[in-house]
Amino acid sequence: MGACVFSVLGALLLGCQAEAPSARLETLLRVESDPGVPLAGAEVVHGGRSLGKTGSDGEVLVVLSGQPGDSVELLVRCPKGYREPPGPVTVSLRPLLPGSPTPRYQQRCPPLLRSVVVAIRAENGHNVPVLYRGREVARTDAQGAAHVALKVPPEETVSLTLDTSGPAHADLLGGSPELQFTMPAQDEIAVLEYAFERKPKKRKPRRKADPRPIDLSKR
Repeated sequence: MGACVFSVLGALLLGCQAEAPSARLETLLRVESDPGVPLAGAEVVHGGRSLGKTGSDGEVLVVLSGQPGDSVELLVRCPKGYREPPGPVTVSLRPLLPGSPTPRYQQRCPPLLRSVVVAIRAENGHNVPVLYRGREVARTDAQGAAHVALKVPPEETVSLTLDTSGPAHADLLGGSPELQFTMPAQDEIAVLEYAFERKPKKRKPRRKADPRPIDLSKR
């Protein structure tokens, strides 16, 4: 009976000795929308509990606790208008030596929409409406130039139509051309060019001069 009690007490003692002290770690998490562009208002969550939101510098100081060597997954919830990251940030709990810098981690929340400025050059196409999704968004000037600013999801095909259906453009050949490009995963400036051909102008027939009458009295 005594041996049995001893073994139980020994096991309890060993269990107490094996339990390591809890580690407390401060971690700095930075969230960016684009490389080098800080994003404010991103929320850091662990275990369904909010640990804070990023400030104007895109950073938030998070305090974590657990056993040394544990890994903690931090979820980043992006503000409205930004895409969620593909996965969490994994932080390892390791006690730091005095004077050691605060561990830093980074996550991305790219914008759902990207900005694009489209510069259009339409040779021989002055005062032509520019349509986007069936709506006029610009009109070429006297030199055939126009500019359009759009918000577009990455990888979407942007199609702009030079609308020549009006009677003022009846002399332009080729109908209403569509100019297209694929939106990249960053803000962009796109240049689209098109050269219209005009119908040849009909020449008016030259009027023959009336023959001059002959005065027979002078003969």
